[in-house]
Amino acid sequence: MSDAPFPSLTPRHGRILDLALALLVLVVALVPRVQAAQSYDTPIQSEERLYDRYAWPWSQGEGAEPREKYFPWHPLGSFTHRPPLYALFMGTIYYFEGRDFEAVRMAQAVVGALIAVLTFVLGRQLANRWVGLAAALIVAECSFLIEFVTRLMSETLFIFLMLAALVLLLWGRNGKLWLLFAASVVLGLANLTRPVLLLPFLLFLVIWLWFIPGFRRRPLQALIALGLGLLLTIGPVVVRNYQFHGKLVLISSNSGFTFYHGIDRTDGLTDPAFLRSKEEIQDLELGELEEQALFRQIAIQYLQRYPQDIPRIVATQVEEFTAARQGYKVSDVVMPTPEDPILWPLLGWGTLLSLILFPRRALHARSLLYLTILAQVLMGLVFHMEVRYRLPLVPLMALLTCWVAWESLAWLITRLTAPPASQPAPAEPRAD
Repeated sequence: MSDAPFPSLTPRHGRILDLALALLVLVVALVPRVQAAQSYDTPIQSEERLYDRYAWPWSQGEGAEPREKYFPWHPLGSFTHRPPLYALFMGTIYYFEGRDFEAVRMAQAVVGALIAVLTFVLGRQLANRWVGLAAALIVAECSFLIEFVTRLMSETLFIFLMLAALVLLLWGRNGKLWLLFAASVVLGLANLTRPVLLLPFLLFLVIWLWFIPGFRRRPLQALIALGLGLLLTIGPVVVRNYQFHGKLVLISSNSGFTFYHGIDRTDGLTDPAFLRSKEEIQDLELGELEEQALFRQIAIQYLQRYPQDIPRIVATQVEEFTAARQGYKVSDVVMPTPEDPILWPLLGWGTLLSLILFPRRALHARSLLYLTILAQVLMGLVFHMEVRYRLPLVPLMALLTCWVAWESLAWLITRLTAPPASQPAPAEPRAD
């Protein structure tokens, strides 16, 4: 695809232009995020308090404070109820700045701005700099993403790591194993922030890598590079979890509650009393793993007893995912999202059109974005499709929407400017 309006740029001038556009995106994204971080003064709520309770003692060299009083203290720190990386991110900032929430928000403002830059880089890899620029500006000005840098929650860090892994994977399509290894390390870190890109995304990724000739010729080496990166990042956490609990806990233990919560918040259930309330279960003061096992057991038993409620539960999850409103309650605080009623449906329709129009163009690169979206949607539908879990999809959907808009515009211009088909010359009269 031509990179008009500057198709004749030399490689050196192209790199200079890309750098200038990336800096522009950085500034445009950073200004509103810094303003939001500096002006936010709401006390920390719900999950924010939990991450703070993990991060502050760790930053003081005391290990992490247990989630509840009945959890035993451990010198390695009890991060098992939540993936550990975001608490460590917060704790690192606390170590240098003290227990300063604004410092964390300012750091997230920078990370959030870098998300827009990575969106530009992905667009450059997917199509050209103009697709990347358009998608990056959408991300830079997305009110939901801007507001989320003020929350002491893991989404901003996760999106950054997810996009960084995708950038490395697309760069690695030349078959270089070290790029695949680097992508695997970053992917592991992303899963230590939010473990939604492990399964089924790992299976999707292996299939995607098979269509890269350099890796298909060396499948064993490619699998080793991919597995080694995940092992070096996720492996130490699994070992620490085993030291703490004496049982195998992969990344975090709270999947039982998220599975349960995806059911109990559904209206119109046949027998909501069967589920028991969250407070009733927590009042039993079970250990961390036992409590999560009970949440999981109750949810599974409910689905076995009342399978007729499954469509209603799924419909609730889908409604939460597709809703487009001017504000959402996230961890007990309403977050304004004035652009959402327009932007979210636009990105949804754009993504759907990108599946239908020009199906063969940039198919391999686009398929990585589709598989990333699909993996996260499936995880959300199985567990708990809270509205904030669709935030990581916004940059990917913006890229696909801008890509299909660019391709459609190019197709239209080509049709309008194409010279008319030449008419066959009239036959000369035959001489008798």
